[in-house]
Amino acid sequence: MLRHLSTVIAATLRLACLVLALALLVTDAVTSELAAPSPAVKKKCGAEIRSLCLRPWRLTPNSIANCVAENRSDLSPACQSFWDTAHSCQIEMKTICGGLFPLTIRSCLTNSRTQFSELCQEVLDLH
Repeated sequence: MLRHLSTVIAATLRLACLVLALALLVTDAVTSELAAPSPAVKKKCGAEIRSLCLRPWRLTPNSIANCVAENRSDLSPACQSFWDTAHSCQIEMKTICGGLFPLTIRSCLTNSRTQFSELCQEVLDLH
């Protein structure tokens, strides 16, 4: 039982990290248009979101997304723009891959790459 629980927790953490990594993508310029990532903004926004939303009791992608939505005004304008990009790609991931399941998401992202928008394909190419 303990082994199964640790496997589930590890898979959930991997998924949360994958979604957070996907979320850490945006341009340096703040625009209303979604754009591919900038490493500097990715790093800055990652730190902002981790400090604001990554807690032991918030291990699921939805928990992190809900936290960002609730605290959006606390994020810098660049990170707000970046979150829009990440959220857009996350919606595509859920639609194309049938959800964000820890054991199947990586193979889906690889095997279904061409079904994603051009923007999300750029994002996937970065990982």
